[in-house]
Amino acid sequence: MTPRPSTKQGPQSRSLVSMKLGEGQHSIELAPRPPHFPIARYNCFEFAFGLAGQREVQLIAGQFSSTFCNSEFAQYLVDSVLAQVTSPSVGDLVLYHDNKQITHAGLIEATNGVCSKWGTGHLWLHGLLEVPARYGDVTSFYHRPVPMETLTRFIEFAREREGRDLVDHILYLETEA
Repeated sequence: MTPRPSTKQGPQSRSLVSMKLGEGQHSIELAPRPPHFPIARYNCFEFAFGLAGQREVQLIAGQFSSTFCNSEFAQYLVDSVLAQVTSPSVGDLVLYHDNKQITHAGLIEATNGVCSKWGTGHLWLHGLLEVPARYGDVTSFYHRPVPMETLTRFIEFAREREGRDLVDHILYLETEA
């Protein structure tokens, strides 16, 4: 039976990372920044796009099981607003791909360093390709838009998928409550 990852940020979490990678060398460590929103309540895309804890994202995702901040939304941003870069800088986005689609997102932290959220678990600092194999090993880099622009794009994404009137009604009802 595989041990369940710890929710504590301590030696047990580090040992699980080492166990998963075998005894090889790696640079993976827990990110020192504390999350501003309960860590299990957002994913890698919400973190990387600056949308973790945004009320509108939570409302829309709570109403529509197929419309949330995921790889489809990341592709929507790539197709509409993200500016690709060849030499990423601190704060830029890194998107991971398998052969078919975007699978994961993170932020460039330092030279060849990334901060990203793995599943419902922790935020990790890691080397560019030190991610779970299912995320793929193809990367692309983009300037990160300001979170308010990304939030506006998320609402547009939801309106296109679910209908403007319905999305606006959900957002309006919440502001009236």
